[in-house]
Amino acid sequence: MQVKPAKDPLVRVADDVARRRLLEAQRVERLRNHKGFTIGQDVAALDAQVEAKRQQDALNKKQEDDLSNQMNQIDQKLRYMELEKQRAHKKWEENVAAFNSSIVGTSDTADLNLKHPLRDQCPTRVGDDDPKISISSFQQFEGEDLSSMKRKHRQQQQMRGIIEQQVVEKAILKQQEDAIEAEHAERMNQIHQLRSAVETEEIALRKKIEQIRHDGNAEACEIKKRNEEAINGMSSKANEIEHKYIAQSTFLNELPKAPRTDGRPDIPNFKGHDKDIWIQCQQDQLAQVEAKKAKANADKNESLFIDNLATQCRTKVTHEMFEAGKRKKNLIAAMQEENRKMAEEKAAAKKQAQQDAIGESFVGEQFLSRWGSSAR
Repeated sequence: MQVKPAKDPLVRVADDVARRRLLEAQRVERLRNHKGFTIGQDVAALDAQVEAKRQQDALNKKQEDDLSNQMNQIDQKLRYMELEKQRAHKKWEENVAAFNSSIVGTSDTADLNLKHPLRDQCPTRVGDDDPKISISSFQQFEGEDLSSMKRKHRQQQQMRGIIEQQVVEKAILKQQEDAIEAEHAERMNQIHQLRSAVETEEIALRKKIEQIRHDGNAEACEIKKRNEEAINGMSSKANEIEHKYIAQSTFLNELPKAPRTDGRPDIPNFKGHDKDIWIQCQQDQLAQVEAKKAKANADKNESLFIDNLATQCRTKVTHEMFEAGKRKKNLIAAMQEENRKMAEEKAAAKKQAQQDAIGESFVGEQFLSRWGSSAR
């Protein structure tokens, strides 16, 4: 509800005088007009007077209620301002006392020395609401607010101070957030560099493993080639010996049959070879069996050697891959732990920055809620 401003007392007196004069003029007019007289009581006039009095009483009551509400609001504002003034005055006195005790020193005057005997005495005049002031000392009439300009100016100064403090706090928070972001970017750059170094090392290890595998395969191929050449040489020598033996053997190279004079075929050596030839054939057969066994053993040993070499290469490659995976897993765990610590440090730094940015003179909702007001 909007409260109407109170009228000036002089204006109200002038309105009352004009109303009374109008009523007196109307009464004189009725007395001079004899035709307007009515014998007996005029009920309509009496009802009109009663209604006018009732309306006047209602109007007076409404004005008194509006004035009371306005006075209550002004009283609440004044009490709030008085509390703020006392708090500020107390803080100023503490600052002055600290300044005097640390720099200026103890003063002999009552306005600077908190322990001066005249400090606790009441002043001659506190303000317009001082109960010691009598009626002749009135400086504020009903409905007037002499300190409205000062209060408005003080409120503007407080608002300006609050805005400036908020600007400073936002600038401090922005600087701290920028510093945290820069630190985070630097750490991420270090992590990327470490990751690149690990990837480079992993590529080098893979190249090394491939080189080891290639060298092992080349060595196995060279050994296999030498064994094949040796086996081929042994086979060629055995074939040469066998061919020579076949060419010189009398058992395999029989003489051609010569015709006889009597027309019957001449079959020489019909009783077979000699004992020495049979023994030599048996020894050659045994030598061939031993050569086949030696060749089979050589092939078996070669296969075992190649299998062992391949197993060693696979074991070495598997071990290198396992070590690389282990290093990668440890690096991922270290990176996750570092990210977790960075997140915790960032949250703690942000929380500490928000706490540090709140100054002593900051007036928030928690402070204003104690005085029953929600305005800053």
